[in-house]
Amino acid sequence: MRVILVILAVGAVLTASSVSWATPSITLYVSPSGAADGDGTRARPFGRLEEARDAIRAMKEGAALPEGGVAVALLPGRYAVSTPFELTAADAGSGSAPIIYRSAERGKTTLTGAVPIVSWQSVSNPVTRELLSDKARDHVVWAALPSGVPTPVPGFANGGCGYRGKPQYPVALFQDETRLPIARWPNGALARMGACVGHHQKRGHVGTTYTEGRFIFESDRLERWNREPDPWLDGLWFHHWADQKMQIEEIALETRTIALAQPESHAFGYKTGQHFFAFNMIGEIDRPGEWAVDRDARRIYLWPTADPNRKPVVAAATDHLVTLEGVADLHFEGLVFEGCRDTAIVARKCTGLRLRGCTLRHLGSWGVSIDGGRDCAVVGCDLYDLGEGGIKASGGVRNTLDPGNHLIENNHIHHFGRIVSTYKPGAAIYGVGNRIRHNLIYQAQHQAIFFRGNDHLIEYNIVHDVCLHSSDAGAIYSCARDWSRRGTIIRHNLFHALGEGLDGAGCRAIYLDDMSSGTIVHSNIVTMADRGLNFGGGKDLVVSSNIAVNCKESLNLASRGIDSFARKNAEKGRDSTQFKLLLRDEALFRGKLWQTRYPNLLAALEMDPVDAQNAHHNTIRGNVNIGGGKLTISNARKVMRTCTVADNIDLMRDPGFVDLSALDLRLRDGAPIYKQLPDFEAPDFQRMGLYADSRRASSMVKFGADVTPLSPIMSPAERSRAELPVLIPVVGLSGPIAINGVVNPSEWEDGSTSGPHALTATMGEDDADPPARLWIRADHAHLFVAFRHPGGAAGSAPGGQTWGQDDGVEIVLAPAHDERLPNRLEGLILRGYANGTLNVAETSRPLEPKQREGVCYATCPAPPGSWSAELKVPFSAIGVSATEGNLPIYCHVTVRRASSNQWISWRRRWSLDPGDAKCATALWLQPLGPIAFMPGHPAPAIRIDVQGKRPSETTSMQAGAGASAPDWAVKWNRLVTTFGTARGDRWKACHFEFMPLEDATVSLELMGTQTRPGNPTAWTYYDAFEVEGAELVNGDFEEGGEQSRIPGWECVFDHRGEAVARGEAGVVLLDSGAASGRRAARTSHDHRVNQSIRITKGQKVTVRFQARAALPRATE
Repeated sequence: MRVILVILAVGAVLTASSVSWATPSITLYVSPSGAADGDGTRARPFGRLEEARDAIRAMKEGAALPEGGVAVALLPGRYAVSTPFELTAADAGSGSAPIIYRSAERGKTTLTGAVPIVSWQSVSNPVTRELLSDKARDHVVWAALPSGVPTPVPGFANGGCGYRGKPQYPVALFQDETRLPIARWPNGALARMGACVGHHQKRGHVGTTYTEGRFIFESDRLERWNREPDPWLDGLWFHHWADQKMQIEEIALETRTIALAQPESHAFGYKTGQHFFAFNMIGEIDRPGEWAVDRDARRIYLWPTADPNRKPVVAAATDHLVTLEGVADLHFEGLVFEGCRDTAIVARKCTGLRLRGCTLRHLGSWGVSIDGGRDCAVVGCDLYDLGEGGIKASGGVRNTLDPGNHLIENNHIHHFGRIVSTYKPGAAIYGVGNRIRHNLIYQAQHQAIFFRGNDHLIEYNIVHDVCLHSSDAGAIYSCARDWSRRGTIIRHNLFHALGEGLDGAGCRAIYLDDMSSGTIVHSNIVTMADRGLNFGGGKDLVVSSNIAVNCKESLNLASRGIDSFARKNAEKGRDSTQFKLLLRDEALFRGKLWQTRYPNLLAALEMDPVDAQNAHHNTIRGNVNIGGGKLTISNARKVMRTCTVADNIDLMRDPGFVDLSALDLRLRDGAPIYKQLPDFEAPDFQRMGLYADSRRASSMVKFGADVTPLSPIMSPAERSRAELPVLIPVVGLSGPIAINGVVNPSEWEDGSTSGPHALTATMGEDDADPPARLWIRADHAHLFVAFRHPGGAAGSAPGGQTWGQDDGVEIVLAPAHDERLPNRLEGLILRGYANGTLNVAETSRPLEPKQREGVCYATCPAPPGSWSAELKVPFSAIGVSATEGNLPIYCHVTVRRASSNQWISWRRRWSLDPGDAKCATALWLQPLGPIAFMPGHPAPAIRIDVQGKRPSETTSMQAGAGASAPDWAVKWNRLVTTFGTARGDRWKACHFEFMPLEDATVSLELMGTQTRPGNPTAWTYYDAFEVEGAELVNGDFEEGGEQSRIPGWECVFDHRGEAVARGEAGVVLLDSGAASGRRAARTSHDHRVNQSIRITKGQKVTVRFQARAALPRATE
């Protein structure tokens, strides 16, 4: 496996920080063990930060601070912050004499708002014990919340976009420096709402919204949830980009209906089928680390990961750690901030504030909030495990376009949005003239960077693995809906590996939504996104020298005009939202300052007001699409009159990157791309991301450890084919299998083609050596899996049970319910480890406890340095039901080989997401008979047309039951009969009728699905024809003929009636499975089998037949 590039030639990537570092003249000392009579010297340090603050205030009373300023050195240790450390204008320094709060030893001083929870006890209350599952009952302990947690205990009410309520910032638990997950169901997955009920209304293009927050949910869990003291749900209630936590107000067991409290607090309403999960339920504690809180009783219930007396559990109690109001020239350096419920550092109207080399972690909301002021900077910090976003800064004066000059630079921001996931980015800027530079941002469910306002600069950032659980989202996003918010530059950034999107709408890398205008987007690299660059109807955009790699659509200039979903706004003309904003401040915009800065801002006033709503005056030049869909322009007929779209190229090969598979995206000197675009300005990948600085909170890295590798470059058609499932037959047992971890060849091997399968595919280009081995079998009720790992932890030590860190195997099993490739798999995740531990979770479709029963797992060490495992899974646990037939089962098998840092899979994949349906295998359980369909392939249609003489001025037939005569068919003297799609595991009986209006000869044309060029052909079998009212020859195809001619039938013709190569079409011999005899017709839309019959005027014709899907030969 190729190693992901971590650090590029360090000497070449060093970048000077925009912020200088001060050398103070005076240093005061603080220690967590300082005495009450300390004087601030190192020998007798203060015991509290407030003492040092007040000492500096006293210094300032009589004279100015000395040149170089004053430092407060915090000696190593943990400083409990029970109330926020408050700083005001009285604590201001000056440019030449700043006040600096710094760690005496970087990273070893922690300011924490967490308090320990003590006196843990076993659960003895019978009511609570009854709530707990059998699995958890003897592991869960309880304790009273400490007094430091506010009274009343805060709830969980909060949300992203569309939340109308007052945010609550809940308690959180930590043990051994790790956030403990609140109990939830389903674990690691989402459930779906049933039908919404109550008042509803149409909301334009987004559909019907329900307003009462009531929906049906069929689950055995409702009775238990109804007994919980404080049950909550977290849902994407209408849009997949708007999450909100809501308390359950009532559960009506008789109607299986859940009612949410304060439903009006979610602005968008509710929609049937949306995703949610349940949390803070004592009865859903089912694994170590999970907890729930009974707020009224002030009790925590916890299944600890370790003995809480040995490794204490702490609760985030304080709201903020530091608040600053009107402060100037004050710095924080090298400190650790953690364990508060709200935003750690809140600064209002501050100037010259600096946070440098600090760590902010385990927080309930944002890391840093800068509201107003100017010239504040957060530089060289690490921020992770954040309840909401990372750093947000607002500053600058809009009317005068004076910049705020706030700076977010060289920060390592990851794993944020842990509590509220949407619209809580890693970095956000508002106002005028602020900057986001050289940051590394990754691992979030929604966006990484957000901006709004004018004249911002966003450059040299690396963003990867974001928008992982959302839809219609952007890694960098702005939604202005105001043509005057412009002037921002986005350049030399990398946006890599976005999520697929929950509802098919996908996610974008650079997304300037809803009329965001006047932005320069230059020399960026975007990879593996639904759309690389997406512009939602804005004006005056300059988009140049960008590279899109492996995006479904490389670049899209969308419409917000009358041809789009925004029609109602656009057709208002000068009464539209955008025009009203423009006209409201027209006098300001006609001033010299605004006209000089944005000379084209008022161009819309000179245009037809409806046409002006379109995406006019954009320049899209010199961009490169590699292995993705071509650039698209919506409403091109109108906008191309004013737009320039030129010199954009499409490549299906490497343009000259140094090492694509190692994510080294520098372009080589003389790369082929320069020959096609001589003026192309290459993205400066060398300078992107963090830069080395000895004063950073930690060493710089190029990417996060869990970065998704870049998938190989191929054409969109090739990629679509590569991502389709591959069908694997699973044969029956040759005898009993004992699940003991010992892979006995006599149990698993009988000479069939069912195994062992070699698992060699890695996330890179190289194959695993040696490979892992996989066996898979089935009976009529269970799936059996065996696995042999040729090297790893078990040969020497059993290892742990942390996925990604320890040796293990992950098996994903999800039934396919129809041919369509789903956006996400809904099924079972089984993670087995070398030490014998098996963890069971779900991807999306939650399982009831009874469905998990019967899952067996065992391992066995097999020296030297290897291990084997066996697994037995009931079909009921997978979600397979005999009533649905023999459905294929999507399957991923992924092996973690920790010693070589390899992920090894059955098929080569480009994602480690267990819910990703692409590149799956599809299991055909042969003991259950023929398979129903081929997942991911076009569904075979059942269609027979009756063609009369043509051309004809009159129709010779009248449609009866099962037949139709669409307008297009009437002029061709044609009837159409369709009967849905066919399945491969059963014959479907069909019939149709028609009445001849004249004596004539007509042709029965047996056809099927029309597939696009390059896609697999969908074949349909026909057999057992019976015709009343006319004579049909050889209706069961059993009468043979010479040279493959079949009496009565003509083979094979396309839709024009011209003969085509037979290939797999025509009348074919089936060894088994024909509806009658051994032969059937195999057809598609463009491979037809025909027979001419004579019809008599007034003599009704009835045609009966049977049809079945003709699956690929390997499955029959």
